Amino acid sequence: MNGNFSSGLRDEYKNNLFETIVEKLLDCSKLMKNDFILAGLKIANNEIVIRNRLVEKYLDDDIVRAKLGIDILCLRFIPEKSEGYDDNTDSYIGRTDISVVTKNWLENDRKDYYTIECKRIDGYKDLNKRYINEGVVRFLNVGGSVKYASYHKKNIIYGFVVKNINISNNIAQIELIQRENLKNILKSNMALLDSNNNEYSLYCCKYKVNDDILELRHAFYNFSEIVGEQRKTEK
Repeated sequence: MNGNFSSGLRDEYKNNLFETIVEKLLDCSKLMKNDFILAGLKIANNEIVIRNRLVEKYLDDDIVRAKLGIDILCLRFIPEKSEGYDDNTDSYIGRTDISVVTKNWLENDRKDYYTIECKRIDGYKDLNKRYINEGVVRFLNVGGSVKYASYHKKNIIYGFVVKNINISNNIAQIELIQRENLKNILKSNMALLDSNNNEYSLYCCKYKVNDDILELRHAFYNFSEIVGEQRKTEK
């Protein structure tokens, strides 16, 4: 097998793994929503609470991992991993919502991971702005630094849809904000990849980060049926 072909196989594996991560993220979200509906329960309208439940009871739960085949992928989902060490202050400039680490991360390369940034979406302008300015921007060089690294030049931003809105219509509003705020960085429009009856939607968009092109997978899942009151611990 020649070197070029080996490199191509590696790239194909990485692309397939990334798509599988997105798929398992949506599968776990569906399990979580169905469990709450069956039990007649509600979850707080809070980004941290929703994320913690999704990670602890689904994405990183051994029973669920075995059921969905996540265990054989050798992936782990780590919440609130420190990110961006600053030599001048001996501090970290960010904390990722979820870091998806591989076996290679543990054994060989601590840079080998994907990041999932989580944000609530309710159809209103305030959270749409936060989705861009406190979500997307963390992957970009805005203001002189990149808060979240992108080892594979691909990452995920995950919208927890907490109100029963038309997701595609809201995406149009988010894209308007993005075009206005990131016009010198944006390299493509948000392209629809997949959707399912307003349960979830997947979009892809590309951005310029220094001399590289970053692909962000914008994933939205409709949790509104199980979301209750908001807690005050929102970050």
